[in-house]
Amino acid sequence: FGEGSLDGLLLGREFPVTGGLIPAHHAFDARKAFDTELFRVTRGFLEELRAEGLLAPCPNNGPRGVGPLEAWNRWLAGAYDAPPEARDREDRYGEHRLADAPGFRTVSNCLIRAVVETERRVWERNHPGERYGSGSKEDPVDQADVEAGFRDACARIITAYAEEETTDNIGFMDLQGRQTSERFMLEGSFLTPVLCAVPSDYASDPVPLPPLEAPRSVRHLELSLPSGTLVMADWFRIDGFNEGLRALLGGEDDFEINYADGLDARARAYFERAGLVIVQVGNTSPAAYADTPGVWRMGHVDEDHDAFWTEEGEPRPDLTAPKPVWRTCTDLWANTFADREVILDILMASEKYPDRADALSAFEAYAQEYGVSVTELWVDRIHLYVPTGHGVQAEDFSAVFRAAEITPADWREDAYVLSATPLTVEPDLLAPCDWRERARVAPDSSPEP
Repeated sequence: FGEGSLDGLLLGREFPVTGGLIPAHHAFDARKAFDTELFRVTRGFLEELRAEGLLAPCPNNGPRGVGPLEAWNRWLAGAYDAPPEARDREDRYGEHRLADAPGFRTVSNCLIRAVVETERRVWERNHPGERYGSGSKEDPVDQADVEAGFRDACARIITAYAEEETTDNIGFMDLQGRQTSERFMLEGSFLTPVLCAVPSDYASDPVPLPPLEAPRSVRHLELSLPSGTLVMADWFRIDGFNEGLRALLGGEDDFEINYADGLDARARAYFERAGLVIVQVGNTSPAAYADTPGVWRMGHVDEDHDAFWTEEGEPRPDLTAPKPVWRTCTDLWANTFADREVILDILMASEKYPDRADALSAFEAYAQEYGVSVTELWVDRIHLYVPTGHGVQAEDFSAVFRAAEITPADWREDAYVLSATPLTVEPDLLAPCDWRERARVAPDSSPEP
């Protein structure tokens, strides 16, 4: 850091003290005030270190998607310097993860410990011979106490920087990303964190992970439609559906869908073993738009966009917002769909229905009561352009997907795309995919002898 530099930075700051008292960090109703002051002091301190060029971004997080490290890198790049209203959506909300970034957490921990020790010293001075209890104290602190607390924090920060055997050191942080459920740790200082795998024996030195190439965000699949009728819902809560799906999967329907790899594993298992498609779309309820012939763009159209209205507030005669041909429910944050016959296959696999006629009756009763879209597409297969697990986590399908047959517009956002024929898409845009839809055996429709 340089001789005396930490002392100068910290002693020039205000300690989180209000009215001569440290905010009651043990009290639930006062903790927010303490946390706000703590973050302000921590950020101000680190901003000076940033200005001195002493901080560095994490070089190997990338698509692993460890949130606090993403926030750290964005903050170092100045993404959170502007007022929230001047930032894009990602940077408005991404700043909330900054308190868990390694530098912020290390400095905050050191300051918190210094606060507690300052309280203890002041209380023991004012209550000699009495037993010190837990909880915040209402003994006022003076400037000398504040300066002593900052010196304590300085010492703790320097120790965290210089030594690995401290609980404030970033090596003790347990981190996870969005791509897999794998846990990571850090090495280096809190000024220059480097992502590492957790050693299997916990005795070996951590080894920095290599940079990871970003997975692609779009996958192309073909789905057969033996009846030509596509049915879509967030989920099919029909008696026997869950049991039939588990039977086709060969076990429990249990996937780590908080991570990109888990989303891909679930989507592949459903598609290959049951002929079912699931697309994670969040709580967005995309609608289907058919303004491109033979294509159904699942997403949203902003009907209030300036492109559709004149300066006088009248509808433009040369451009009309497309209307949805069907809508979807996403209470479970997904669109789940297949041909109607495939849904009956799943119900029959549960062994709860004596014949397909009974399964069809159960499906139709459910579809009439709940939010199921039943649409005759009049094709025997459709091509799907859907987000991969990485694409779901990155939320970038609409930004990256391009096909010669469809026109992007700033008044629409696509969650995924269905098409009666293959679209003209640059091969490098698509993730490699060797998935094979479940080979379906058509039910015997011959009458009983």
